[in-house]
Amino acid sequence: MLFFSFVQTSLAQEVEIEVDAEDREKAIRLTDQGISQMERGNYPAAIRDIEDAIAIDSTFHPAYINLYSAYSNTQGDKSKLIRLLEKGSRIFREDDELTYYLGYVYYENNNLEKAIALFSEAIRYSKINGEDFPLVYAYHFNRGNAHLKLKRYQKSVDDFSYALKLNPGHPDILVNRGISYYRLGKKNQACQDWRKSVKEGSDAATKYINQFCK
Repeated sequence: MLFFSFVQTSLAQEVEIEVDAEDREKAIRLTDQGISQMERGNYPAAIRDIEDAIAIDSTFHPAYINLYSAYSNTQGDKSKLIRLLEKGSRIFREDDELTYYLGYVYYENNNLEKAIALFSEAIRYSKINGEDFPLVYAYHFNRGNAHLKLKRYQKSVDDFSYALKLNPGHPDILVNRGISYYRLGKKNQACQDWRKSVKEGSDAATKYINQFCK
């Protein structure tokens, strides 16, 4: 039987896991099957296939990413997704993407403090792994959204501003930074963000402009 070694290195320690090559092939096949199910809109079947892939080979990183994608298109209990993302995060240490997805599940469940903690971890890992990954702006954006919901307006402004540094002109970030500015009593900055958001192609800020920027 053929095996190969999966090595995961962290700043603290190195973990080596032996993976059966046949199991890896099965995991790849099941994950591909799950992706095909998603393309057909059959998300429950996709979840079953990809969960089976992880059960066979827990070190196949794309399975976790696609499992999150499949669950994102469903309603209902996501406790198993949380458990599997936590498992993936233990295997793939300092993985900012998996940590962010886990945080976003908590954000959707309105567990905002837990979400903020995980978004903060993802941000910290992104400083190690590189901020050139296209999703990194969302770590700051959604941490800002969590702070906004908790009425921590200065913290949300800080996060939205950094998100804009990574993704300049993003209309949704501008809308929400505008709301935060307005809550801080900074009407001029708020209106500037809302007007820029409209120029960037979004109509979401129009109601705020009409109501607060006359």
